[in-house]
This record gives sequence, structure tokens and C-alpha cells, in this order.
Amino acid sequence: MLRFLTNEKESEEILAEYMKNAFLRQDVLDSLTELLVLGAKKVIEDKECQDYLSNFLIRMVYNQQVKDATLESLVYSPIKKFFTFGYGGRNLEEEKKQ
Repeated sequence: MLRFLTNEKESEEILAEYMKNAFLRQDVLDSLTELLVLGAKKVIEDKECQDYLSNFLIRMVYNQQVKDATLESLVYSPIKKFFTFGYGGRNLEEEKKQ
């Protein structure tokens, strides 16, 4: 019986209408938004979280692979595309292989 109900197009439409009216109301969305904002604020203000994020960023800054990838994507690649009009330039990996 359940399989029949879930396979019927009319059942799908009834469920979609129910979900829309029960969970996608503006007051529910406003409450969820407020909850997420307050949660994010609490996490950002938490000293332990700040320390963890700082340590993570420091490790990333000193990681040579991250440096290379960042320079390639933000500096070298755009410059190559600009000066070759998008038709040339080799990426960092190709240069390292040769």
C-alpha cells in the first residue's frame, strides 16, 4: 500500500504541498536564519575555535604545496592568460616536469 501511495503522482503533489505549508513558511525560515546566525556568531567568538582556525591558517601559509597552488591560480595563470591572450602559457606542473 505504501509503495502504491509513494509512486502516485497525486501523492507526490500532496506531500510537496504539505512540506511547503509546514516547513517552508516564512516564520520557520526566519527562525532557522536567526538560529544559524547566532550559532555562527558563537563559534566565531569562541576562543578555542579562533585558536584552531589560526593554527590551521598558519599551517596552510607555511605549506609549500598550498603556496605553489595559490601562486599558480592567482598570479601566474592570470598573467599567462593575459599576455598570451588566452592561447598559451604552461602551468606550474608542466614546468616542474621539464
